[in-house]
Amino acid sequence: MIEFYYWEPQHLGRMKKPLSRVNSADAAWQRVSGLEVATNHILNLYFAIVTLQVINGDEAWATGDTYRCVAGRELEEVVRAYDGFTQPDLLFRGLSNDCAIELKTKGKTSISQVQKYATLQALTRPEKPLTLVLLTPHGDPSSAFQEALPDLDAVHQELTHRPPLSISAGSPSESTYRNVLAALEVRLRSYDDLYTSVRQALLAEDNSIARRVHQGVLSWLTGRGLCNPGALAQE
Repeated sequence: MIEFYYWEPQHLGRMKKPLSRVNSADAAWQRVSGLEVATNHILNLYFAIVTLQVINGDEAWATGDTYRCVAGRELEEVVRAYDGFTQPDLLFRGLSNDCAIELKTKGKTSISQVQKYATLQALTRPEKPLTLVLLTPHGDPSSAFQEALPDLDAVHQELTHRPPLSISAGSPSESTYRNVLAALEVRLRSYDDLYTSVRQALLAEDNSIARRVHQGVLSWLTGRGLCNPGALAQE
């Protein structure tokens, strides 16, 4: 698909740029596949096909529940309803709980990013406890957060001093926001953790098509250098 639009950019309402450094389909692929948003799209496609609970057997990613991935136009409508003040990377809605995954492939996350997810939950489904998973290459909070937090308990301590975000579409009440914070669970997971969970789902899967979907994500994670399966095999 990338190769097609590289040669035929007019379908996107764009023109070729003769002096661009991206001067071949391969170069376009290398550039696009290295972007964080590319991994975001791959995982949204994956979880639109494979439900979160398939890799959540040990509840490493969320509280046990039946989840569906909110993606595509449905996610766009959620974002647009609140003036796009935040764009969830991965959003899952369950029967009794919700889960969101904020992913970083190179940079670090921040307290303000967590605050955005908490505010969105307070605006949309405040009655549902939210698990926010921070998916990063780093295995500890001091490396994952811009604020170099000592542990995840410090996230809640920081949030208690901050009010809900003020947005033009209307902010949640202070009490609603505080109730969401009280139920909020923040988890830190690495791409090695994701690789392990997807691989376990692959090993437990008999359907050949589903196996290819799992294998595709594993190949993406290793091909982007986001995890080290060799090191995991030695553990």
